[in-house]
Amino acid sequence: MSVESDLTLGYLDDWTLGGHQSQVTKDVQRVIEVGRDMGLHLNVSELIAESGTNVSDPFLQTFQRFAVQDATLP
Repeated sequence: MSVESDLTLGYLDDWTLGGHQSQVTKDVQRVIEVGRDMGLHLNVSELIAESGTNVSDPFLQTFQRFAVQDATLP
């Protein structure tokens, strides 16, 4: 499966995507769709953004949000 976000990091079942909200949304929805076809589901969705960033996409607004300074990547 390919995604088009500017930042794409992944190992096994952990993925990190970064870039413009619209592209990240498209890519996450693609991961959900392809995963569903394989019998998998997305169980945790986190959004890391600078303080004051306006998250306008309704889909991304459902993610648990963390400030950049409070976030760590495994």
